[in-house]
Amino acid sequence: MIFIETMRNPLIVIGICFAVAALYTVSEMVSTPTAVKVFRARLTRKVNELILEMTGDPTAKVSVTKLDELIEGGHGLPLHINGVPGIELKVVDKEPGVKQIIAKVTAPDYGLESFDLLLSAELKRKP
Repeated sequence: MIFIETMRNPLIVIGICFAVAALYTVSEMVSTPTAVKVFRARLTRKVNELILEMTGDPTAKVSVTKLDELIEGGHGLPLHINGVPGIELKVVDKEPGVKQIIAKVTAPDYGLESFDLLLSAELKRKP
């Protein structure tokens, strides 16, 4: 026997169940995109910190949309070390469903000696 008199009506019980389910669904729909946005913002911040560390150029930043294009498109993002091209950010598939951002170092077209000097100077600069 149900002690609350209004709960004896099956239509009211169905209405309450529907309302609770609707509230739960709406809360999940709102929180999931927010969590994804926070994750992508943190990931973009970390990638920008690494770009700054590698290039020394505070203007070489990646936006969230540019990072999404980089991840989904699979193309590379060329970067410059002190004005000289030599690093490219690429997204590779580590496993099915798992992607990894790597920095691909390439020698410039005009000779390996200057690239080796640039690379050794960068390695000496870091503690």
